[in-house]
Amino acid sequence: MKGGDNSGDNLVTAAAKKPVTMTLPECGASAHNRLCDMTARLIANSDFHMQCLYAADKLGLHDWMIGTGFVRNLIWDHTHGKASATSLNDIDLIYFDRQHADKPHDMMLEKQLNHGAANPVWEVRNQARMHLKKGHQPYQNSTQAISYWVETATCVGVRLEQGMIKIIAPLGLANNWAGIVRRNPAFSDSAVFLQRVAQKQWLSTWPQLRLDKE
Repeated sequence: MKGGDNSGDNLVTAAAKKPVTMTLPECGASAHNRLCDMTARLIANSDFHMQCLYAADKLGLHDWMIGTGFVRNLIWDHTHGKASATSLNDIDLIYFDRQHADKPHDMMLEKQLNHGAANPVWEVRNQARMHLKKGHQPYQNSTQAISYWVETATCVGVRLEQGMIKIIAPLGLANNWAGIVRRNPAFSDSAVFLQRVAQKQWLSTWPQLRLDKE
């Protein structure tokens, strides 16, 4: 899944270029809500991110969100003061639908989103079946599914709900905004975690990040 980008013109043709006049969520006084509000404002100010959200919302999927680097990288770009956004390898769209848990259905959605598009490409995964790949008990929803992703900073998604940006962060956003790359306690394989960090070259792309090897 797939961070920020200056390639909005390469987005799938399904994404009508609507003006970014997104209503932001009302947030209370808690630190988590403040971070959600800050994150939502970053997304609302990115034409690329908003176009992706409009395209995904148009599909009418149940319990959908765009996750992984889509939100994570945008925050890291902002905290590093990058003048241009770091390109995404892909756009990770997830949803939860037990009635259409077959892989061909995901492939059909990918074909629809990627029609006439350049990079980054969309990847679609129904979380109603992804527990099988990871050896978990069946997930109850998409939020539970992303709570098992490898890094705490990766366990975040975003969707549109009735004209509002909705941030989903089951492990919070503190590590994202603090620039901490930390293994999710629910993911026990430290070697895989460190291998991912090295392969993705996060520490060179965003040199102010701090790696927590514990």
